[in-house]
Amino acid sequence: MARLFSKKVQRNAFLAAFTVVLLSLLDPPPLPQSLQRRQALSAQDEAVMGDVYDFVDDADTAVYWHIPKASGSSMKGYYGCLGLVEATQMGITEGHDTDESLEVWDHPHGPKFLNVDTTREDGILHAKQLGLAQSGLADVVFTEYPAIATQMFTTKHQARFFTLLRHPIERSVSLFYYRQIAKWEKHDGVYKPDLAGLELEEYARKRINSRDNGGFMVSLLLNKRRTEPLTDDDLQKAKEILRTKFVVGLTSRMEESVQRFDNYFGWHDVNDEEGKKQRREECLDLYIRQKTGGGENKSNKNTYKHVEEGSEAWKLWAKFHYFDMQLYEFAVQLFEDQADLLGVHAWEDYLEEQQQQQQIMDVVPVVENVPVESIVPGEGRTPPENNVPVESRVSGEGNVPPESNVPAANVVATENNVPVENNVPAENSVPIEENNVPAKNIDIPAQNAVSAEVNIADNQNVPMQSA
Repeated sequence: MARLFSKKVQRNAFLAAFTVVLLSLLDPPPLPQSLQRRQALSAQDEAVMGDVYDFVDDADTAVYWHIPKASGSSMKGYYGCLGLVEATQMGITEGHDTDESLEVWDHPHGPKFLNVDTTREDGILHAKQLGLAQSGLADVVFTEYPAIATQMFTTKHQARFFTLLRHPIERSVSLFYYRQIAKWEKHDGVYKPDLAGLELEEYARKRINSRDNGGFMVSLLLNKRRTEPLTDDDLQKAKEILRTKFVVGLTSRMEESVQRFDNYFGWHDVNDEEGKKQRREECLDLYIRQKTGGGENKSNKNTYKHVEEGSEAWKLWAKFHYFDMQLYEFAVQLFEDQADLLGVHAWEDYLEEQQQQQQIMDVVPVVENVPVESIVPGEGRTPPENNVPVESRVSGEGNVPPESNVPAANVVATENNVPVENNVPAENSVPIEENNVPAKNIDIPAQNAVSAEVNIADNQNVPMQSA
């Protein structure tokens, strides 16, 4: 009996040990204590995220939520082109991965970087330890983990979030083809050449049958693992975070979104000096405008067959991305709502007015200034050398030179100030033209959409969980 009991103990001990080993193989090693994912974004996390409708304080830092395959690299290139200091994966290149204090350094190709990598979870912890938020050195921080990134900030030094969202199905299809060719990706599991042997529908079915909840954006906003089931309550929480904490842009309305971001953070001023405005136009042309396929570098595009709405592939991906589809539809409406609440329409009306004035200037030439002593008072001003002799002048078409004037004592007051003996009857007079319309240089936003073609360099840090 004692021997039988001993075998039972041994068998139970073996099963317990086997279970522990099996669980360790299924779950990845835990993150550091400060970075372990929680079930939901905490109240403390939300407190350090500035409310989108509050004024941006000088102590706050702009944080861009970089969603893979949603024009994030274009945004990095654009703000680098403007000369803003960025915190990205580039910050620890050129030997800066071992720096023990914060430092802004100039890349050989021009952009300025803070020497931290906020696109990785361990890099966020390092940036927090170095006091990124308190330093005020970064103009814009890029990260794929908004909930974790909040740990770098405080209630006195808040994070001000903004992002570009792309349709979930378009984004997944783009990522599917990107992973087949992305040999340069350093993250394990991103480059998957074997995907080239799968049809898009077949891959979608595999994803539906996997443990992935399909809610990539919702999970990141709530700081939940991709293997955790999502609920309608989670979706509502994600919508509320997006509504109150993010300035939202859409890749389908790229330039309009960037104009909104720049106005919100004060990176664009219509009254700025001419040189900076010209530089900004160059940056917009290079990285944002639909000049070579949605602002993407033509040499880096990867063309592929797009999925038609209503097709079998579309339906499968829509099923997989149920929660993200709901969040995206909410974001499209939020984009319109924020235009009213952030005063964007007033700004657009102002630009339209400026555009109309510029169009008038393109038609009506500005008459060069003429010395005062050479002009007789009147609305239409003609340079002295072009004046018509008084005896052949039609009332109102031009002013009479002073030497042609009749002494005041002999002049009868008329609205055109021409000596009475030379006046033409009123019914033959020509209306005076308004020639002096002021010219004004402005930035006129164009409503250009971004194409869905893949920029190979669009995301150099696609995390495994974003696959």
